[in-house]
Amino acid sequence: MAFISIITSKALASPTMAPQSCTPRAFGSSTVQTVTSFPGDTNQTSPLPPSTCDYWTLPISRIGKEGSCVSQGNGPTFLLFEFWRLDANGAVDTRPLEDVHVLVARGTQPNVLVYDVNDLLYQPPLSVRPYDISSNRSTLRDADAALFWRPYHRIVASYNASSNSSGSSSTEPGSSDWFVTVSNLDRNSSSFTYALRVSCVNETTAPCPRPLPSAGQCSDRGTCVAPPQGVASPALTRVCKCDPGRGDYGCQTAVPLLANGAVVTRAIEPNGWAFWQLRVPLPPDSVKPSLLVELSRSPVGFGPALGGFGPEATGTASTSAGFGGDPVLVVMPKDPNGSNRLPWFSDLNSNNNIADLRSYFLQQNLHYVLTRNLIAGVSTDDGWAAEYYVAVHNNRQRFTGDAQNAALLYPQANVTIRVRWSTGSGPALCPNDCYGGGTCHDPWGANSTSLPASIFPAFPAGVSNPPGPPDFMCGCTAGRGGRLCEGRIANMTLPSGERDAAGALAPGQWSFSVLSLDPAGFSYARDTVAIRWRVIDGSPDPAAKYSNAYLTIDENAFPRDAVLDSNDPFRRGWQIFYSSLAQRSDPPVPLQLRGSDLKPGLRYVLGMYNSDYTRKITFNYSLSVGSVGSIRPSVWLVLASLAALCILIV
Repeated sequence: MAFISIITSKALASPTMAPQSCTPRAFGSSTVQTVTSFPGDTNQTSPLPPSTCDYWTLPISRIGKEGSCVSQGNGPTFLLFEFWRLDANGAVDTRPLEDVHVLVARGTQPNVLVYDVNDLLYQPPLSVRPYDISSNRSTLRDADAALFWRPYHRIVASYNASSNSSGSSSTEPGSSDWFVTVSNLDRNSSSFTYALRVSCVNETTAPCPRPLPSAGQCSDRGTCVAPPQGVASPALTRVCKCDPGRGDYGCQTAVPLLANGAVVTRAIEPNGWAFWQLRVPLPPDSVKPSLLVELSRSPVGFGPALGGFGPEATGTASTSAGFGGDPVLVVMPKDPNGSNRLPWFSDLNSNNNIADLRSYFLQQNLHYVLTRNLIAGVSTDDGWAAEYYVAVHNNRQRFTGDAQNAALLYPQANVTIRVRWSTGSGPALCPNDCYGGGTCHDPWGANSTSLPASIFPAFPAGVSNPPGPPDFMCGCTAGRGGRLCEGRIANMTLPSGERDAAGALAPGQWSFSVLSLDPAGFSYARDTVAIRWRVIDGSPDPAAKYSNAYLTIDENAFPRDAVLDSNDPFRRGWQIFYSSLAQRSDPPVPLQLRGSDLKPGLRYVLGMYNSDYTRKITFNYSLSVGSVGSIRPSVWLVLASLAALCILIV
């Protein structure tokens, strides 16, 4: 299950919206303009509004008169079409460019019809072999530019590609001329100006990407080299090997190189990105390396205070002005095709394990990515090394400040990044050093024979998504629990009467209750688990405003170990906000876990957290858990084996 839809603005489009197309602009008596400079740049100084498009043509007669387009014995000739979005001053506007389509075809004007964000119809159909001399009559586009919202598009077309018709003039429907369409279908964007450049190249002269039209290939910050073996049309798809401290497909972005142990800070505006890069030396095959990248969105940085522990945490464990935001952390190996591209929205999903979505959804102040499967990417004087990009995106889509979603206290993300790796020597690596409440163990290291015992029983055979071997283990001290020993913990056993927990949680603090069900007195077929939860913070606000308090329910795991793409809701984990319950009833009606939805022999963790994303205040809580037989109270909130919360009146 991918979660990009929660983060990107494209998800806001309705999947059933009416098909969207563009309206061509008229210039004089025609909607088709002729490329004025060939070879060279044609600047469109009249801003292109949303839902409109510009039609361009490049007559074949004009191309035939250009000497660089005549084969000089260096192989086939190709047309290189380049597009740049410009700002008001005529310079390149480097902001992301979403839902703008730059299309090229021979013999007819290409167009696109958008049915929804993933269903586009191109006329003529898209080419499947864009560099093939015998390419069929088709539409060409820069697929990477469309996917990654680049303000620079680069399209290579075979000079001798088949025409879509046999017409002889660009004024006729279908000719041997070339046509370009620039379509602005981003309904949320403003108008923009742009530049088009068309030139003739061959396999010897084809340049690498040029994201800056005034600079050379690779932005004059790198070297154009052949792509790795196996890449299609390598002579036409050369890649940039960037200078130190530079990155992305055209070396146009400053990407600092971080050393082992580096700690850096960065302020990221809403919807903004920040990037760094790593080069991790690889040990011999007999050693299991470890790479840990951590993010703190709190002014305390790292350490026990991040979880509200220790005297230094008093008054500082929560976010303060200048800290906050809604960050998501990505640690991505550099692309094996040599493109050097930076992480993007398309990488924010649960399938590739490079983004810390658990911390994102749980609204944590500590985010981390720890990987043990480092991939050799580059040969150095000291041996092989793995290369990674570290990226942080400050999302602005989730907390909108409307009736359904509270607003962030501090939209800007002022984050602290810490990078550590181990290649065979030194202590084991655990996120935030187990919050000072436990001992870090390496399951793959020398102390792997003395690992702490799990508090959870083994999953029975046949359970989907069984947990794999851990990459690290925190052995927690008495009274502490969680994957990282980040909270206080207590045990509950049913049906030995109603079990109670109560206390106070400061912003950024966890409390865990581990529930065991005794089959001698609890019938999975007939009984239910009743959970009564109360929260009060002493403020004059109604409970429906308590957006900071939530309860998690996880099967045989702590919340940070939830399997986000599991089909089992208890393995995926429940996250229930007190404000949502209070909007229905204040005080909230009890929660009910039906015994038939639970698995005998397993334990269930009830986690409670005080998030400081939208509200910053300590609250007092009470949690009562008991078992109920077949006769139930009249009103319950039932957690059924469904993908969403269901309200049942029984």
